[in-house]
Amino acid sequence: MAPGFQSVQTADLSFISYLVPSILGMSLMQLGVFAAIPLVADRQKLILKRLQATPLRRWQLVGSNVLMRLLIAIVQTVIIVGVGSAFYKVEIAGSWLLIAALILLGSLAFIALGYVIASFATTEDAANGMTSAVQFPLMFLSGTFFPIDAMPDALKTVARALPLTYLGDGLRQVMVDGTPFAPLWVCFAFLAIWLIVCFGIAARFFKWQ
Repeated sequence: MAPGFQSVQTADLSFISYLVPSILGMSLMQLGVFAAIPLVADRQKLILKRLQATPLRRWQLVGSNVLMRLLIAIVQTVIIVGVGSAFYKVEIAGSWLLIAALILLGSLAFIALGYVIASFATTEDAANGMTSAVQFPLMFLSGTFFPIDAMPDALKTVARALPLTYLGDGLRQVMVDGTPFAPLWVCFAFLAIWLIVCFGIAARFFKWQ
């Protein structure tokens, strides 16, 4: 098994303790990839084209969209962790700073993936279809609902190439086991690679009109 990527082995781990970090990771994934749909809709309606005629620069438009989604990510995190703690007695064993870093990096990676989808979707319907085609494999092949160790070997190989695998695993290791930064370097590295690659593709192919 790759260093830094491991199944949580806490003796008294309950299903809800496994599920809370998984749901958090899944919600961040959906928040990012679903960014594609309003982007394509705005392009179809020529809103993006009209915005280019304003004093706003492209980086400001993109930055405001990304910032809005990061703020939503914070709200989602507070709600999911709050509900887990208040109603299911889920305790956070590790560093909140590490959790915040994973949430930030994971959110940015999935937002960049959303921009990649928007780069190649020509209509809002196409964006919906492409988003669904991306999110369902991510949800069911990334250890969100059951451990990757329970999957067939072929699916394990696929799972270890997906960004949600490393976001979910990193969150579980920190939140459940209190894992420090050093063993998590693979999780951070894979998320960073996905962010860089998706950003590069979106920067090259995203169309404003």
